[in-house]
Amino acid sequence: MRKLAAREVSITVLLLLGAILCSCGQRNVRPTPEPLKDADYGPSPSNYEEAVKTLFKRTLFDPYSAVYEFSLPTQAWYRKGQTILYGWAVCGTVNVKNRYGAYVGASPFYALIRNEEVVVLLTEYSAIITCTDTDIPLP
Repeated sequence: MRKLAAREVSITVLLLLGAILCSCGQRNVRPTPEPLKDADYGPSPSNYEEAVKTLFKRTLFDPYSAVYEFSLPTQAWYRKGQTILYGWAVCGTVNVKNRYGAYVGASPFYALIRNEEVVVLLTEYSAIITCTDTDIPLP
């Protein structure tokens, strides 16, 4: 009985220690205004729609049926681990046909573009959260 109680106590201590350590990390920390003002976002992308469509063509079942909506490119940032990437973000939606030939409904995406190249592409819930965090409205 004592071994079982000691084991339960040690498991509880480990869980509490894990919760404390996890709560210490920085989550959803926005860059301060000074780094945002001084950041190098690169040139405004001229072919952002084509860059995003090219990435989607690789994964969609019927890429030629895709219907896209795009926001205008906006200077933005994206936190990848401890690194903050700066560039031009586009939020939008893509609606595509499934294997039965029916449109599945608009799916949100977030693309961060740097030097005419998409460096981050998020879809679904991650895209909604990131577009909201960077104050870019979905179309």
